[in-house]
Amino acid sequence: MDVEAIKEFAYAFSEIIDRRSPFTYQHSAGIAHLVSKVTNELGYDCDVQNKMYIAALLHDVGKLAISNDIIDSHGKLTEKERYEINKHTYYTRWILEQIEGFEEITEFASNHHEKLNGSGYPYHLSGNQIGELDRIMAICDIYQALTEERPYRKTMPIEKVWAIIDEMVERNELDGVLVGKVKMILK
Repeated sequence: MDVEAIKEFAYAFSEIIDRRSPFTYQHSAGIAHLVSKVTNELGYDCDVQNKMYIAALLHDVGKLAISNDIIDSHGKLTEKERYEINKHTYYTRWILEQIEGFEEITEFASNHHEKLNGSGYPYHLSGNQIGELDRIMAICDIYQALTEERPYRKTMPIEKVWAIIDEMVERNELDGVLVGKVKMILK
């Protein structure tokens, strides 16, 4: 398949993933839009932009292996439920690793919950173990999630979203330089 066909396939898959819950409807497409805008503005070439777009659409494919009871939970997750939901990144990696030529896409998609200080998951990567494009994906995922309504909270005002992201920079979870660049791009 050519790149456009792969993008269409990934988009169709993202709709399956996101429609499992009314609160994640268009989540992956939203991230795909964000990473396209950010990578374009940061000067990445079309190949990288396409890979990031596809990765964004498929970043939560592993959630297909997670129970709807957990996905649709309206309250705070128990420790066991949190453990189960966190496994979606393992499943995303496993699924995407099956596709020849998706090596970079697999990394971008499955590392979206890693944190610079090593507190993320699935591998507790830290610092330079997390590539710049993985960092961009993480920022866009957090931004998109915080700007969406969820069963446990309403949509947040944009000032609150950036305040939370800034706190994550202070805790060395996100790259402050990249957050600054993304802020300027998304304004």
